[in-house]
Amino acid sequence: MYIFRVFRLVLFILILSYFLGTFWYIITKHTTNHDAEMREFTFYNEYDLESKSDWQNLIIVVYFAFTTLSTVGFGDYNPKSEIERIVTTFILLVGVACFSYIMGQFIDILMNLQNVTADNEDSENLSKWLGLLAHFNRSSPLPKEMTKRFERYFEYYWANDKNYAIKSQIDVRFMTELPNHIQTDIYRRFLFADFIYLFKIHFRMQKENT
Repeated sequence: MYIFRVFRLVLFILILSYFLGTFWYIITKHTTNHDAEMREFTFYNEYDLESKSDWQNLIIVVYFAFTTLSTVGFGDYNPKSEIERIVTTFILLVGVACFSYIMGQFIDILMNLQNVTADNEDSENLSKWLGLLAHFNRSSPLPKEMTKRFERYFEYYWANDKNYAIKSQIDVRFMTELPNHIQTDIYRRFLFADFIYLFKIHFRMQKENT
C-alpha cells in the first residue's frame, strides 16, 4: 500500500510537470515573433528550440517545469520576456501548493509506516512475554481464553495510549520547554481529556494568576 501511494505521488509529479511543460512550450512559442529580422529575446529563441527535435524540446520544457515546480530553479533555463516571467510566477504558485501537498502526503506515509513498525514490535514483544509466562507455567501453554484477554487488552491499550505522544526523550524535552499553561492545556484538552472527564471529581486543575 505504501509503495503504491509513493508511486502515485511520483506519477502525479511527472504528469503535472509534463502538462505544465507543454503549456510553457505553447506559451513561449506563440508569444515569440518568428521573423528573423525582428528576433526577440525569449525562451524559445534564446535556447534555440526551433532547431531542436520534438523529443529534445519535451525534455527541456519538462525539466524546466519540474525545477520550477520544486522551487529549486537551477538557472540553466529561465524565462526571458515579460510574458514568460508572468507565466513562470503562476507555475511557481502552483508548485508551492502542489509540493506542500506532496510533502504532507510523504510525511503521512512515513508516520503511518512508523506506527505500523511500532505495532509489529509491540506484538512481537507481547508474544515473547506470553512465551515467558508459559515457560514459568511449567512449559505448558497458557489457556487460550487468557491469551485472548491479554491480546485484547494490549490492542486496546496500544490504540488508546495517549502517552505515545511524549514517548521519546525529544518529545519530553519539547514538552518541558513549553510554558506551564500550554503544557496544562495539552494534557487537559488533548492527551487526557476523556480520562479527566470520566474521573473529573478526583482532579482539580490549578488556575494561573492573571
